Amino acid sequence: MGAKADNPIIWGAIKSTFKNYFSEEDSPFNIAIFRIIFFLFILTYIDQKQIFWFSQLPSDLMFPPVGMKHLLSVIPVTPDLAHKAMILFIGFSFFAMIGCFARTSSFLAAISGIYVLGIPQFYGKVDHYNHLIWLMLILSVSRCADVLSIDSIWKAIRDADQGLEPKNQNSVAYALPLRFIWLLMGMVYFFPGFWKLFRTPWYWAWSDNLKYHMYFQWHEIGGSLPFFRLDQHPFLYKMCGLGVISFELAFVFLVLFPILRPLAAISGILFHSLIRVFMQFGFIHLEICYLSFINWAGLFAEIGKWIIKEPLTVRYDGKSKQYQRMIAVWSKFDIFQRIVFSDKIRASKKTPHDRLLLKFTGIALLLINFIFGFRETISGWPFACYPTFSQVFTKAISQTITPNGVMENGEDEISLRPLQKRMHQERFAGMIRSILRMPDKVQQRVTLKALASVMKAEGIDLKNYSKIRFYEAIYSTEPEKANNPPIFRKLLAEIDL
Repeated sequence: MGAKADNPIIWGAIKSTFKNYFSEEDSPFNIAIFRIIFFLFILTYIDQKQIFWFSQLPSDLMFPPVGMKHLLSVIPVTPDLAHKAMILFIGFSFFAMIGCFARTSSFLAAISGIYVLGIPQFYGKVDHYNHLIWLMLILSVSRCADVLSIDSIWKAIRDADQGLEPKNQNSVAYALPLRFIWLLMGMVYFFPGFWKLFRTPWYWAWSDNLKYHMYFQWHEIGGSLPFFRLDQHPFLYKMCGLGVISFELAFVFLVLFPILRPLAAISGILFHSLIRVFMQFGFIHLEICYLSFINWAGLFAEIGKWIIKEPLTVRYDGKSKQYQRMIAVWSKFDIFQRIVFSDKIRASKKTPHDRLLLKFTGIALLLINFIFGFRETISGWPFACYPTFSQVFTKAISQTITPNGVMENGEDEISLRPLQKRMHQERFAGMIRSILRMPDKVQQRVTLKALASVMKAEGIDLKNYSKIRFYEAIYSTEPEKANNPPIFRKLLAEIDL
């Protein structure tokens, strides 16, 4: 009886929590500033040269992520198409940033971005910046350009001509997109924590597993070591392991409660900072999303009180059309919120919610990513389960491919450093692992032949060799054994030059 009696209380609390979460109101300036920051990041983050380089790779090196195989059979990856799509993507992102047809621009940026940002993802390793596409879709159905935009200028002029008082009201319409963004961030973290806990209970954290993960990562990026060797302090790295799982599982629940939201943001920033220090890699494209937690409107309002001591009172009597328009436009850029209207001839329109399409898009994105997360589909684009790192390492080893050039008097190992630098070390290592996992040995040979052609194109000197022998090799990842010969080596293929 007790359990049955508790159920309505529990479900009532859950329902109330979500109702409160999705009914919060927010300032139009918060989502508008995030729109500007987000698309500015997109424009500066995109590496055009790398995308063009990947678009020239042989199709035999392509490993289409889940969701892309059929699309790539219709829309191939070519330098010419990549160039045209890049121009469109940059243009749409710029228009979205300045708020010119912001909704349409955001949607078209997402559609073109699936192709443009996806090109490097198609060659063996998904780098998991998928959420950039999700956020573009959220912004495309939100009222993210009601202030601080070209769109808001035209809207202000239209409202002024109708004699409406220019006022930036807080609304659910401005809170909802941010709430969905936080839940999508929570989805990014939740399933990595879930699979760590589900697959290995507490062994993932309370063992030497995390130490071996650090060794693997350091080895993969070329042997760079952090200033503080966490691997030499077992209690500390085991506590960090527990902290990782706790944070990943808790984030999505913390954001539901306003009082705990700052804790989620601070924990996330600390989480990524520690990864950057000890694992030697970062998720800058995910870290930028934490700027959505900042109450920009409140921050600039406080700055405004400090800069402009007294509010600026303006008389809005509707008699002068030009004056009316000027004040209306000015109000859309009043980020310091120091304008006060003395005469109110008509009440301003209540901000429309436009919630149906936004809710549908947000819920659809959450459901799709839930399916990918529950299935642990990591190699997917534009939807995927983010890297779980749930595998348990019991040995400090790494598997790779090493090419040797064959001469009359023997063979020499060929350095792949130029290719690793061009692709970025982690992406190159991911492509190598994809080649190693190929079950079809005939197709694997074709892929290795394509790799040999790329090596030559990248200026790796092969003229003294008659053949290349590709070996599967296993190395120790312990930092002290970085220069040791391979523990194991097996011939994969021999390619004539």
